Amino acid sequence: MSTSSRSAVGLIVRSVFSEDNVDTLRLWDWLFPDLFLSLRGRPWARHLPNALTFSRLILGVPTVLLLLVVERSPRGALPAVGVLALLLALRLTDIFDGRAARVLGTVSHWGSRMDPVADGLLGFGLAAVAIIVVPELTSPTVAVALAVYFVLRFALDTAVVITRSHESRLGIMPLPNKWGKFKYNLDFAILVLMHVGILAHPYTPWLLTGALLLVVPFAPLNTWFGLKNLQAHRSRLRHAPSTATHGR
Repeated sequence: MSTSSRSAVGLIVRSVFSEDNVDTLRLWDWLFPDLFLSLRGRPWARHLPNALTFSRLILGVPTVLLLLVVERSPRGALPAVGVLALLLALRLTDIFDGRAARVLGTVSHWGSRMDPVADGLLGFGLAAVAIIVVPELTSPTVAVALAVYFVLRFALDTAVVITRSHESRLGIMPLPNKWGKFKYNLDFAILVLMHVGILAHPYTPWLLTGALLLVVPFAPLNTWFGLKNLQAHRSRLRHAPSTATHGR
């Protein structure tokens, strides 16, 4: 692979994992260059970013409960695909709420604080369902190991949410950073792959085994991302009296 090809691949990978973080190429700007631009100036459009965040808060729990029902009592391919599609839709709200806020000029401290809360609740639900269902398909030992990882993960998430709230109270816009984006995207990918393995277990048991094996190298990597994310927010809180006012 040539140097230019490697650079292009690296840029795409960073963009996918960092979404529309201000430090990287805005992949979503490239894929959807005119998204939300046509809504500028419309009075109702200013509520769209928060509505997207609220949708994740409101629909996250019912979607997770539906996932638990489908996984505990396999009901065929259609319900499995349907619940995965709902999870994808909720993921898209996370991708586009911040983008909508920036394009429409409605970035707010409230939105920046609630965004990681909505992400954390959805991730917590997906993790809890995995811990409940996995012992039935593998062994209790695997579930205990997953529980230890997820407890550490959510402890870091809670610390970040608290730190971002402190930033906001001091007038600092609690911007995301690349470490938080890396962590959340990788963690969400691990969780979804695990649930794909659970849903497909009656037909392809090896898929769940493969997903669980991926957790082994990625769990410590993602924990490190979480620590770097917390460190970045704490550093901003200590040293920056104010930051850029865009981002979500």
